[in-house]
Amino acid sequence: MKRYIILLAAGLPFLLAGMANAESIYEIQHNETTQGIIGCYPSPLLLQNVNITGVVMAVNPSNSKQFYIQDADSLWSGIFVTNSGQAVSRGDSVSLNGQVSEDDFGGYTYLTGISGLTIHSAGAVIYEPKAITTGMLSQTCNDSAEAYEGMLVKISALTVTQVLDEDGRWKVDDGSGAMYIGNDYYIYNALVEDTILSITGVVGAFEGTGGIRYVIIPRDAGDLQLPAGNRRPRISNVSLAPSAPTSDDEITITATITDESQIATAQVLYGLNDNTTPTVLTMSNIDSTYTAIIPPTDSAGWLFYRVSATDDSAASSTTELDSVQVTGVTSMADIQDNPTEWEGQTVTCQGVVTIGIDVIQTGRLNAYFQDNSGRGLNLFSFNPEPDYAAYIQRGIEILATGTITVYQGRTELEDPVITFIDSSQTLPAPQVLSTGQAAEQNWDGTRVLVTGDVISVGSESGGGRNVLVNDGSGELTVRVWTTTGIDVSGIVVGQEYTFIGVGGDYQGSKQIVPGYDDEIFAGSYVPGGVGVATIAPATVHADQRDLTETIMVTADSAVTLNAIKIVIPTEWSWENTTATGIEYYGEGIDSANVLATIDGNSIRLNGTSITPSASGYIKIKELKSPVVPGYYTFRVQTSFEATALEEIAKSPQVAVEGAKEAFVEVPAKVLIPDYGEKMPITYAAPNNSEVLIQVYDVEGTLIATLFDEEYDATQSEVVWDGRDRLKEIVPIGVYICYVEATERPSGRVTTARAPIVVAIPLK
Repeated sequence: MKRYIILLAAGLPFLLAGMANAESIYEIQHNETTQGIIGCYPSPLLLQNVNITGVVMAVNPSNSKQFYIQDADSLWSGIFVTNSGQAVSRGDSVSLNGQVSEDDFGGYTYLTGISGLTIHSAGAVIYEPKAITTGMLSQTCNDSAEAYEGMLVKISALTVTQVLDEDGRWKVDDGSGAMYIGNDYYIYNALVEDTILSITGVVGAFEGTGGIRYVIIPRDAGDLQLPAGNRRPRISNVSLAPSAPTSDDEITITATITDESQIATAQVLYGLNDNTTPTVLTMSNIDSTYTAIIPPTDSAGWLFYRVSATDDSAASSTTELDSVQVTGVTSMADIQDNPTEWEGQTVTCQGVVTIGIDVIQTGRLNAYFQDNSGRGLNLFSFNPEPDYAAYIQRGIEILATGTITVYQGRTELEDPVITFIDSSQTLPAPQVLSTGQAAEQNWDGTRVLVTGDVISVGSESGGGRNVLVNDGSGELTVRVWTTTGIDVSGIVVGQEYTFIGVGGDYQGSKQIVPGYDDEIFAGSYVPGGVGVATIAPATVHADQRDLTETIMVTADSAVTLNAIKIVIPTEWSWENTTATGIEYYGEGIDSANVLATIDGNSIRLNGTSITPSASGYIKIKELKSPVVPGYYTFRVQTSFEATALEEIAKSPQVAVEGAKEAFVEVPAKVLIPDYGEKMPITYAAPNNSEVLIQVYDVEGTLIATLFDEEYDATQSEVVWDGRDRLKEIVPIGVYICYVEATERPSGRVTTARAPIVVAIPLK
């Protein structure tokens, strides 16, 4: 029943010499004496061609050319047939020729290389299932269980003892020993302690713990007899986001909960480092999707959680206890309050980048980020990881773990390991200070703002220029590094300017360091970010192409907005980033006087005249929505008079719903399983769909089932490790990833396919 077929074929060529004269499946299957030579009770006719006639007892719903056939109402009378070349139906009376094999398909005897398949009649009498106990199939390889291989059997008076494992199997027990039930043909969401009157199915096998394990495979819903009355709620697809939370994160728990009647309550029970006295949160729901948000834990540790649901007849279900490690995040304010106490300690901090890499110094990492404590830190490394350059850009939220060092008054997070958290974040609001406050107090690493008269603009020295500013409370040095590209030659001495920068220290003197052009402007500071923005359409489908989104902006106070910036979510694709990709109009936008600038995924309009009564419209064309459903924010920043661009209080969101049809996408690269590689597979489907994701070879043979559950819009990826159902690495070649989505209640089916190339390492 196992491998070694190549070795056996080489050693026993006479087995291939001719046709066996088998008259029954019994002659193929029956073997009560041989065990362990080449596997578990292999067929005595291994590798021989045979002719058989029988009745089709079960058919693979995903591939009707794979089926179980039985020719008698006695033991050793069933067998699995694959690659028949012709579809069959349950109850067909058929005859065929095939080769006996013991390799693949769960490690049991089967027929392959099928030829001469003839369907004699449909609707033949199905053999009655053999009544057995669970204990008879609960042990590993044994001759008593082998006698039922491939046959239709029935077990009764069952209790569920184990729910779905990673391969979609669960366990039941009638008191004689627990055995496996497979979801290969029909999916049943079992719950521990459920009672089931009976299960009918064909007997298969797989390579499990301790050797070959036996499994009953129900064919459809009719093969499960459930007790009358209300069943307990079904809880599935429990997910946690973010998947690697920190102590500063809100943690969203999502689950699919269904019931024959109505769900009365659904709850999340959780505890940090405590699974005995949980905190209880009530879940809210949209249809069958239930959600609860666990507030930030503020401490590191293991978060234990489970989901519980009760229906209107008081029947309840609770999931198994699960856990996730919460990473502790240190407040930057705590560090900056006394840096020397933290020196040499490894800490993790989370914040938004305020000055990115290669802005104030090149050839090394010298950047800044700040958290919601209102303080910031320097990120420093002589040898930064190249991949970090994309993360350490202004406005990107990151998680950084490194060692605290203090160098010439600057507190550094040295040699940080950085994780991307989110993009296009609003910059931390600067501390608004007098020039005297900024010059006398320690604002190291923290974003600050001062307004005052320029006293002098120094010449270039040491790679930058010093600008002295004073609002009457004391002089402050603004250090403008040449690498920032900020031009200070036009600054007029004696006039008032506003400067925004990161606080620092140079040889004992305090200073601030701007990083960008928009952080220096004439006049006093007035908070920007006023206005109201709406977007249409506000709801689209996932993976929808050639979209146009129109954003309307209006001032919400008696000001005139003279500049607008719109940042398109990074998850969206903008396929025309030229001037023809946008259109702007309205009473508040005179296209003849407005200057439009496109930079990556952002659009900036200067020279607008938007008021509460004069709106402006910005139409963004040729967009493609994300594959993953969810809510996506188009961030809108505004300014008026001498104010800086700042995000408005509520930027508009677009809801991305399930796709119109099944979608699948794989990276354009080969998969080398020998290296332990896994191929990520991105998928989407319409809402309220059942999704099936499988891998086939080019001949249409099912290799692996990766997903077979209700579609969850919060999840969009599965992976394939290049292995088949036996966990064996597949041969090199081209394989097809097949996605099938069945919408409810219409039953509409859409499919998608993508090729995956499997290769081997070059020697």
